[in-house]
Amino acid sequence: MDVAPATLLSRLLAKGRLRHLQLLAGVADLGSVQQAAAQIGMSQPAATHALADICLLYTSDAADDTPCV
Repeated sequence: MDVAPATLLSRLLAKGRLRHLQLLAGVADLGSVQQAAAQIGMSQPAATHALADICLLYTSDAADDTPCV
């Protein structure tokens, strides 16, 4: 199931996850999780965990069985 970008943004902001949003923007700009994490002062394992959190928000539809990979 596709979620509109505005919906994902609303979910991230509602959860108080500005760092997640910064990370997502950094990955989009830099093309690398490691570089994006370093840019915002986050470790790569923490960035991977944050991306998994974003994936869960993105696929939060209870009827959607698609795994976050």
